[in-house]
Amino acid sequence: MKRLLLFLGSLTLAVHGANWRPRVLPRTMFFTQAQLKYTLNPNCNGTVYYSHWTDWPLFIDSALKEADRTYRGLQYPDYVRMQEVMRQYGLDGIVYWQYFIRNKTRSDIVEFSARSKVPGFYHIPQLCGDFDLDKDAPPILASPQTLRINGKAVIQCYGIRTDQALREAREKFREKYADQFLFIMRKAPSPSIRKRFHVYGGKFSREDRQELENEIRASLQIADGFGWWNIPTICEVNKGRRIFDVQFYRALMNLTGKVMAEPQFKEKLLVAEAAVGHENASRVGQIMSSAGTRGLRDTLIPALENGADIVTIPEWDEQNENTSLRPTVFNGTSHLRLMRHIIGLSRGEPFPRLPGDDPRRPNLILSTRKVVSLGELLEFELLNLPDAEESAPFTVQLNLRDINGKLLHAFPPFRFDDKAMQEHRPVLPSEMFAAERVLLPELVITRNGQTARYAEGLWAVQVLPTWNSDYKWVKQPLRDLMDTPEVRFTAVRTQEPNMLRAEAAIRAREPLSFAEVLDCGDCIFSAGAPDETSWRETDSHLVFRVGTQSLTVQNLTGTVTLENTSAQWKGQPGRLDYRNYHTSLWHRGDWVRMPRKDMEQAVFNINFPGHIVRRVPVREVMDRHNIVLGGKKGFNLTLTRQLRQYFHPRNLRRNAVDFTMEFSPDLHNSAIQLQLVAQSGRIWRSKPILTGRASTETARITVYSETEEKPVDVSIPADALPRLEYAPDTRRGLILPVAYGRRMWGIRGGFTDLACMRLCGGDSSVNGVPCSWHVGNRLWSQVDDLVPEAVPQEDGSVAFKFRGDGSHFSLPQGAIPRRSGFTVSFDIRPEDTRRKQYILSCRGTLPGAFDHLWIENGTLHLCHVSNQIRSSVHDSRIPLTPSRWNRVKVSYDLRNFTVEVNGIESGKLPADGPGLYDTATMVGTWDKQPFTGLIRNFRIVHQPDAAWESSSREHPESGKQ
Repeated sequence: MKRLLLFLGSLTLAVHGANWRPRVLPRTMFFTQAQLKYTLNPNCNGTVYYSHWTDWPLFIDSALKEADRTYRGLQYPDYVRMQEVMRQYGLDGIVYWQYFIRNKTRSDIVEFSARSKVPGFYHIPQLCGDFDLDKDAPPILASPQTLRINGKAVIQCYGIRTDQALREAREKFREKYADQFLFIMRKAPSPSIRKRFHVYGGKFSREDRQELENEIRASLQIADGFGWWNIPTICEVNKGRRIFDVQFYRALMNLTGKVMAEPQFKEKLLVAEAAVGHENASRVGQIMSSAGTRGLRDTLIPALENGADIVTIPEWDEQNENTSLRPTVFNGTSHLRLMRHIIGLSRGEPFPRLPGDDPRRPNLILSTRKVVSLGELLEFELLNLPDAEESAPFTVQLNLRDINGKLLHAFPPFRFDDKAMQEHRPVLPSEMFAAERVLLPELVITRNGQTARYAEGLWAVQVLPTWNSDYKWVKQPLRDLMDTPEVRFTAVRTQEPNMLRAEAAIRAREPLSFAEVLDCGDCIFSAGAPDETSWRETDSHLVFRVGTQSLTVQNLTGTVTLENTSAQWKGQPGRLDYRNYHTSLWHRGDWVRMPRKDMEQAVFNINFPGHIVRRVPVREVMDRHNIVLGGKKGFNLTLTRQLRQYFHPRNLRRNAVDFTMEFSPDLHNSAIQLQLVAQSGRIWRSKPILTGRASTETARITVYSETEEKPVDVSIPADALPRLEYAPDTRRGLILPVAYGRRMWGIRGGFTDLACMRLCGGDSSVNGVPCSWHVGNRLWSQVDDLVPEAVPQEDGSVAFKFRGDGSHFSLPQGAIPRRSGFTVSFDIRPEDTRRKQYILSCRGTLPGAFDHLWIENGTLHLCHVSNQIRSSVHDSRIPLTPSRWNRVKVSYDLRNFTVEVNGIESGKLPADGPGLYDTATMVGTWDKQPFTGLIRNFRIVHQPDAAWESSSREHPESGKQ
């Protein structure tokens, strides 16, 4: 039996299956689950790639469309391009949701495949709870692309989770279609069994082993195959990081393989799951780091060790959850190269080099985090994938430099064999670089006596002091690095406050698809073709976004017009006309262009009777950049100056590009970078331009060190410390601005992403909903007004008035950090202190870190959830006085909370850090116990025990009216 040494510890992969279980199929087949709604054509729903995703597809192409077709999902040329790329991976096909096609929420890929007739490309449909036997089964059976084994169509369970449910579904299938289907049962392993596995030192107890074996056998009595699913949730916490639990998964797969080797199951199919990771902290709460490429390797290899017949990988194109397998801007072709290597070796037929690869460069992938916050491991992965053709061993020296080119750290040289897949993982504590805002990697490679240096074009790791909600890894294949172009890129301040003007002159050595400007990794500009209408502000025209969104589902009627100018609307002619208009958590709206010369006289006329009737001068929108107006039941209407990129322009398809653009940085100390994407998929990135000046003064902060596995104190430039004071600003409508930067702006009764000027959309808090939207819609559907009123006080301050009905304000991810110490302080005047009332909650679909702060039985209580999923619940035992102002300060140092009320301290309340997830923060309500009363002077400082700095004219005191 052939064996392949992978040089990953002592791992040995039996490429033709384990000795105790021969495969049913001649070879392992590889499929990827696919949403197939995220098109590569920018004229469809791909237009929002820039707006709220941390990554986007690499091969976006404006030519991938059919004439006179405007449907929302994939178009046929788009699908054909995806098929071509999938075949480059070595994939055998896709797993898809048939009911999505039936309901027309996805394009009909079954019909597309029938048109493309790609040989050896198959489909596996998913059996979900709403599978319609009469409507869904016939097209599956009719499709020649449906995977068939011994003449039977393979179908795998997704929404069906129990053996009894599968038994009932199978009986219905057989009644109508006889025995034409093979059913694959999928189950999720019990979290309690996985926990006990580690308690027993990395092995199953006798009872747990028996339970798992019985569960597999019970499913196989009904199903034609078996596999475990939901792999991205099988993660362990290692030094504060959530990474794939490969030890448990390998043991689980070994046990599964042995059960399925039993004689009665020898014809049953073993289906295994592999995964890239799950790096979107706001999407259903779960985080599993891709760990560079290790997550994909660590899930693929146990499947192949145990002779899996079919391997499925979720998902091909799920950008929302950051599980995307396909080539993307920040993954490059790393997954493609890795899959070609492993699949080729599993088949005994290594793939040749990719077309266009330069063999003078090793097939090396450099991976690092896109953004790190202090305390996190600064981790690099250097992975070599040997060519099938002849190559030579080499050494790599990895250096880190500052923005001025000064050497900060040099790792010792790493030696790579030319015959094996091999990795090196150099790490450093990020707190070593507390004074830096970016770190520039440099590779010095020596092979065959020749030395080459690679620095220009690589990703610059961005360093944030205390907060982070972008857990994406950047994976840079060296052969994807574009040859250094001639570039002039500058960004200078304009006369307008908080505005910069960037200029670029680019002469590349190959045709470009896009030339983009990034602000802290987010795309804010993409150069278009010279004749292309720009839906972004230019020297001659202003562009505004008029958007609508609602915390509850409702239908509205109204109009928005732009008067005293010649306006050009993108979607509707003349004006926006809403009739019985459906509003929900999904952002909807339009864009309007007008001549810049009309700025002083132009006016927005907004008329939503019963909600918003108001005239807003264009000059106000220009000065404020963003205004969010509020109506009933959580209706939000935004007027936004268009300073970000929301639409992909047409592909450039040329080598030379010049552009000028103006923008407002997201942070006062943003990192601005030029990114070039070639038609070939190769990428080049400029050295960042840093906005603002680093303060010479310092501030001490407390962060959780993954290196030392405990909280540590570090010094940072004083202006890098987030000091956030949230107070009503009626000039911006519902927005609660802070000086630290737009990324931390809050909102009263609305979506935090609207305040931060990001286009919103999606569920599970990806759009800044401070709690699960389904929960919020249920709780608030009967509430008329969710906006806390701004009420002036006698001392000159302005307080938020909470009516006890769900009125609230929300703060974005990072406002309360999970990895650093912080202090939350405010004045509060509750009407009652006996009834349970939530003051603050960091909770999305799943708990955040500072889970809750509430009043109950006269005192303040709090709950914190650690990264180990341990809850710490405390009663401060300090009384609050009803109908009086009380001064409150809650401080956290990653070990203990302390609560201070009117100068009385609680003492230390133990709560281990770091916290669990990054979530938005809601102030004033949660679930069915909303707060009634007033809150003012609400501040957050990312520093334990930060000094109280009241801005009110008179310090609040207990007992004072």
